[in-house]
Amino acid sequence: MKKRTTTRRLAAFTLIELLVVIAIIAVLASLLLPALATAKEQARKTRCFNNCRQLLLSITMYVGDHRGFLPCGSMSTPRASKGYLTWDEQVVPFGGLTNLLVCPSHKFGRRHYWANANIENGQQSEGNPRQTGIMALGFSVRPETLRNPSGVVALTEIRDQKASYAFGGVSNPGEGWGSMLFAYEDLFILQFRHLKRETVSYADGHVENAVSNVLMGPKLTSGRWSFERFYRDPERVPTR
Repeated sequence: MKKRTTTRRLAAFTLIELLVVIAIIAVLASLLLPALATAKEQARKTRCFNNCRQLLLSITMYVGDHRGFLPCGSMSTPRASKGYLTWDEQVVPFGGLTNLLVCPSHKFGRRHYWANANIENGQQSEGNPRQTGIMALGFSVRPETLRNPSGVVALTEIRDQKASYAFGGVSNPGEGWGSMLFAYEDLFILQFRHLKRETVSYADGHVENAVSNVLMGPKLTSGRWSFERFYRDPERVPTR
């Protein structure tokens, strides 16, 4: 009788100890998993950053071979069967390979970067020099003509586009859809997915991981964001 009681007590203690161990493991896992997720995202951010740097190098080489002009965001040409070439197609001969267009933190599509084209919808037309960006629709600029090339965005990440809420679907290499940042409204859907930062490259060739108040700012007295880094001409930036 005593043996059975002792055995039961030992079994109860063993079960309690097991539950305690499981509870400790669960607590440790809850502490470690966020840190692991952060480390993984940091690695993805680094890869995205390096992709942008390599793309900028390809763009710089393109500039050297095209009278100092940046590639257009999209340009009409009879050389392409579809009638146009997007910026990413134009830099392929200069090392802008399609695998560089992929950010590992994005889920949809195979091209995850926008060219800074034009955030004023009324100026959106082929070859229009009043487009606000630097790689626009049938239009581009020489970086040397910019007053502040280190403060003018060249490329930024796109949102995770999918057909359920994006009319044109996902963004893929060589397709006009999702190749250029076109509208003021597009700026409000940047997702800052890399630990609340966005990978952004600039006209002078440097890359940043920018937070939203930097990329959207400075803020105007009216409370609106100016988005001045998307304007190549400082005189076009809204003042109120």
